Amino acid sequence: MNITLYNRDELFVVHLESVAYFKAEDHFSRVFYINGTDVLLPFGLADICEYVCKCDDPSVAFMRVGRSLFLNLHNVSHVNLLREKLTFVDNYGKSVSLTVSKRLLRNVVAHLKGEDAECE
Repeated sequence: MNITLYNRDELFVVHLESVAYFKAEDHFSRVFYINGTDVLLPFGLADICEYVCKCDDPSVAFMRVGRSLFLNLHNVSHVNLLREKLTFVDNYGKSVSLTVSKRLLRNVVAHLKGEDAECE
């Protein structure tokens, strides 16, 4: 599944299956792919969330965590509360880790366990 973002004379295609997470950077967002690449997008994180949430694809499962993170839950493979690490893995075995506070990780764990009925 892809989303296409337009900004003035630019077009951005984001391949959601390959995304680990989006991170807010001031009025912009940076998309981090599992293969280690990242791209700065001229859109705020709220705009990115809105575009992704419009997808009617059941394979798209993202969750807003705090003010600055938007995580791809389908690619989460490991959560370590003690070390404050969240690891994403794609279908090709590539992985990337992210440091996240325990408080926010608890929300992710609750959501993944189905204890969080709230849709993000």
